[in-house]
Amino acid sequence: MGEVNNEVNLWNGELIFVSIPSPNRYIRPLGILDEQSYDQNIKKFLKAQKIESIYLHDEFKKYKNPLIFYSGHLNYEGNKILSNLIIKKIKN
Repeated sequence: MGEVNNEVNLWNGELIFVSIPSPNRYIRPLGILDEQSYDQNIKKFLKAQKIESIYLHDEFKKYKNPLIFYSGHLNYEGNKILSNLIIKKIKN
């Protein structure tokens, strides 16, 4: 990913890593372990590489039942939340 970021920087672009959680994260009782191990390692790497990121799970975990944002894949509401986060990140 560091090489991709370097390439993007060559043309004055900015790489933004977008993480969309699997709906299984909210189905399995141990889904929280994904956040505690898997996500934290990725976030540390991105921070070290100075790569901006959007973690949709950070938004979804604010809701009692994040599965409402899925119909197999992200549904309309899930995509709406994601697109708003992307727009907000780009504007900043």
